[in-house]
Amino acid sequence: MKNRFGLSLFFLVFLINVVLPVVPRSDAIWNVPTGMSILLQGNINLDEYPELQKEFGGYGLVHIDGKSYNIFPIGVSLLALPQLFLMTQINGSKEILNHSLEAGKFVAAAWMGIAALFVFLGFREKLGQSKALLFSLLFAFATPALSTGGRALWQQSGALLLNSALFFLLVRGRYDIRTMIWVGLVCGLGVWVRPTTLLVSGPVFLFFLVKRRLRANWILLPAIPLFAAYLMFNLNLYGSLFPVYFSHHIDRVFKFETFGQGLAGILISPNRGLFIWSPFLFFSVIGMLKMRGQKDSSLSWLFLSCIVTHLFLISSFDMWWGGHSVGPRLLTEILPFFLWFAAKGSPDFSKSMPTRSWFRSIWVATCILSVVFHLRASVDLGPTLWNRSPRNVDEFPERVWDWKDLQFLSGDHALKFFL
Repeated sequence: MKNRFGLSLFFLVFLINVVLPVVPRSDAIWNVPTGMSILLQGNINLDEYPELQKEFGGYGLVHIDGKSYNIFPIGVSLLALPQLFLMTQINGSKEILNHSLEAGKFVAAAWMGIAALFVFLGFREKLGQSKALLFSLLFAFATPALSTGGRALWQQSGALLLNSALFFLLVRGRYDIRTMIWVGLVCGLGVWVRPTTLLVSGPVFLFFLVKRRLRANWILLPAIPLFAAYLMFNLNLYGSLFPVYFSHHIDRVFKFETFGQGLAGILISPNRGLFIWSPFLFFSVIGMLKMRGQKDSSLSWLFLSCIVTHLFLISSFDMWWGGHSVGPRLLTEILPFFLWFAAKGSPDFSKSMPTRSWFRSIWVATCILSVVFHLRASVDLGPTLWNRSPRNVDEFPERVWDWKDLQFLSGDHALKFFL
């Protein structure tokens, strides 16, 4: 019965993400063709797709020794290989390549279904089935997991899937050797998908080094070979230890001139702020303030460290708004950790509040608004097009702070009325 319940959750999240129409042309455009190149040609160059290169205008490509490659990390394509193989057996490779953006959304939708399942299983260990269902649904439909994670094969989509798996392994609390190996495998794969996952993998290893010192080394058994292979792959192809995309951006981080604006922007700006787009996550602040003295405080400190290190890095990035993003895209991968604290700060956990009725009303209202904002950005291209109209947000980043030009209200006027 429990397995059927989890399976139903997966299919619900998967099908809703598949049905929602928005499929942005984004940094993810070459992840499906790269995966298909691996399956069909046994290589990762994209020279066999001249029509796609013409359609996408060469965006996202890097040319090395006369061949074209995806400028972004290859890990997303590797992670998608099982699904691309299955889809190829059903629809044929030509059909997949002719509709590569839609195929990418299909894979991403499945990833969000799996991620929601991991979140559900993790919370079920702590909260019971009904509350776990509530927070897994909030995760799936009231956060960037919907408006970013399920819309395309972003790096953040893959990183969110892996961090959700880590969340489950950690919250479950069974720290045996098998779990250590799984943790190491997830952390090792993470760096292939998005190098910023090291900001999670590092604290996780230190956590186990303190909690299970003798068993922590088992994490390294799969993690070190995967990390070494990653470095060798990049060195052989790009001539550097990291992909070209990250090598080109390394000098754009730790720009502390705009750190304060960046930190405030990714949390509370109207068009990029996490607490604006998902206002129910503001309750995570309450959960953070209450974590001292709790039985699982060590786990809370781990999740808080993952959040803080990630916020620090993104805030110090000179394009902290994430370019042409929908809402707080750059915080997508750490959503499970915010959700952990939001659960602890929600009314069911805050029974000491003197006026619980208004507290619960605020909770319900913020949950509804969160769903509306992300759902609207997934059914109307307006929020996506907002980035370039009326002015390019990368050229005029002050638009991020404009309360009169809200991204989640941009687009179809009829939808503004209903959503």
